[in-house]
Amino acid sequence: MSQAVFARGLHLTVGYISRPTGPALALSNLIERKGINAIL
Repeated sequence: MSQAVFARGLHLTVGYISRPTGPALALSNLIERKGINAIL
């Protein structure tokens, strides 16, 4: 999945996804560990 598709699915900008900080970084780490289904 591209960053653009991922960002759109989460209603975020690509910039927010490409350089996550704070809560976005925690969400990114969760998805990396458990997969996208962890948040869907």
